[in-house]
Amino acid sequence: GAAGCGECKAGSYADIGHPHDCHTCVAGKFSGAGASACAVCPKGHRCPAGCGAAIVCEVGTMAAAGSSVCTTCGKGRYQSQKGRDYCDKCDAGSYQDKTGEGSCKKCADGSISDASADKCTVCKAGYHRTNVDECSKCPAGSISKEGSNTCTSCEKGDVAGEAGLTTCTPCDPGKYSTDLKRCLDCEGGYYAPTKGSTACTPTPAGSYSGIGASAYTQCPTGKWSATKSDTCTWCASGTYNDQKGAASCKNCDAGKYQPSDTGEKGSDTCYTCGAGLYAPEKSKSCTECP
Repeated sequence: GAAGCGECKAGSYADIGHPHDCHTCVAGKFSGAGASACAVCPKGHRCPAGCGAAIVCEVGTMAAAGSSVCTTCGKGRYQSQKGRDYCDKCDAGSYQDKTGEGSCKKCADGSISDASADKCTVCKAGYHRTNVDECSKCPAGSISKEGSNTCTSCEKGDVAGEAGLTTCTPCDPGKYSTDLKRCLDCEGGYYAPTKGSTACTPTPAGSYSGIGASAYTQCPTGKWSATKSDTCTWCASGTYNDQKGAASCKNCDAGKYQPSDTGEKGSDTCYTCGAGLYAPEKSKSCTECP
């Protein structure tokens, strides 16, 4: 409508040649007093209908040129400054779960996110955070709980045989581990009596053990062994052993003999020479008396 003899007020305009016929500026435009046209609302501002001065958009909002309202930044985005025509993306490793915010939140330890995220993802058990946007499997020999930044090495004697495991497993008796990744059988002549061994124990003299043994066995009568043995040896001819678990054999006394090197007749005793025969100590056989 007409404004009398004065100029058009701010937020309106009059066409050239019709200075008293004022029109209200439409939404998205503005004007000062006495304007002959309305100007486009600048970016980062809003201009409702009848706007006399562009209104700056607040933090957490944005507006393109010619806007009547400021648009709230959506989830996963933010704007930290006033008067902007865009919203920034949250960086990888951060998030924003609300709208109209001026900053993003950092993901917690053991969590990741891509850019523009509205939430973070927790690294699964067996994984750890290797980058702000990446969880990777823990290498063999280590484990992790859910939401871990780092992996934890297995205790000595325990193993995690592949990547991405959540628990370490102790080696069974008869086995050992030195690299936290695999259990190995004890060699013959050694044994491991308990779970979680890092080394095998040598078998004592007078005993033996096979591959992967969790215990050793005493040598029977007629046999002997040194330490670290995987088998027992028959007493040689002229010697014997009448006790289990012997580390050596005894010599036959004079007048007695033991003929076998391989235990065919029995190496657990010596035999007395018959009438008219004699034998020195440690004899394999008897000889006729002269």
